[in-house]
Amino acid sequence: MQWLVVCAMACGATAQEGLPQSGEVTLKAKIRRNQKLLLPSEAATPVATGFHFQDGFGADFRANIDGTALLIDADGDGTLETRVEGETGFVVLTNNGRRYGVSLSAKPSWSFKAGSEVAGKIGSTKIRLIDQNHNGSFNDIGEDAMVVGNGRAASFLSEVISIDGELRNLKVAADGSKLSYSLFTGDVGKLSLHAVTDGKVMAAVLNSKDGRYSVHLSKQDAEVLVPAGDYLLHSGVLSLAGSRVTMQKGRSKAITVAAKAEQKLSWGGPAKAEFAYQEKGDELVFDPNRIWFYGATNEEYRDWNPVGKSPLIVITDKATGKIVAEARFPGSC
Repeated sequence: MQWLVVCAMACGATAQEGLPQSGEVTLKAKIRRNQKLLLPSEAATPVATGFHFQDGFGADFRANIDGTALLIDADGDGTLETRVEGETGFVVLTNNGRRYGVSLSAKPSWSFKAGSEVAGKIGSTKIRLIDQNHNGSFNDIGEDAMVVGNGRAASFLSEVISIDGELRNLKVAADGSKLSYSLFTGDVGKLSLHAVTDGKVMAAVLNSKDGRYSVHLSKQDAEVLVPAGDYLLHSGVLSLAGSRVTMQKGRSKAITVAAKAEQKLSWGGPAKAEFAYQEKGDELVFDPNRIWFYGATNEEYRDWNPVGKSPLIVITDKATGKIVAEARFPGSC
């Protein structure tokens, strides 16, 4: 069985010369009408009565349904002046000179995803933040998303990030206007990861069990410095020969990274499949929605795309070795 498995990113690099141990960075809002980032936990949020951003962005923006169209108060002045018709739309909300893009979908009911980000640099390292939980605030640790560097895949917003192999504390203003950083002085350990795969890792995220720390992983063999604690594989997107599969933590257990110690983790293959079936006479009847694929650490793989590109399941007669059936199962299985 051919298998796709995720890998991890090395944090080590040459330190940026002259980068201070602490500082403050101004962040600028950027509208992204075509969001190409792979986010660790993106889901659409119902529009309902509007966009409730008072606690973070500083204003609420009312909305209302008019037949099949959506009316929006895009500047927060109380008037529903913006009309969106059709199956999709894009609107930029504004408040006190700040901008927030929302990507809208009418089906099955009006919902939205973030169509913007805030970005800045710590030294020469780019930092991008996305309001992944869609509450107008950019500082929700373990809920919002972030990209450190120039990658196209995000981790969750973390209290600690790695800049050129050094760990830094991170604090973000709720409205996304600025961030501050300082040298991390807590206990640190090393996580050495090895992935068994023939595929390509498009995105993968490792989280601390308490949700405070998050790292994006992107290479097959890597050593990452992290605050000491318990960590779990959270999610990922893998590809091989034009097909894709998503990874979720499934039944994987936390691994402990101790202070001043190295913890090794090998994951991915070999893979196993578990499925439910019924015997009806001489036939075995399978339900495509009741099959589960697990990797070496019991991380789960699902949503095979295109449909039918799951690993090949071969059923043999135990006594004779004769192949009884072969099958592939569709996505979301």
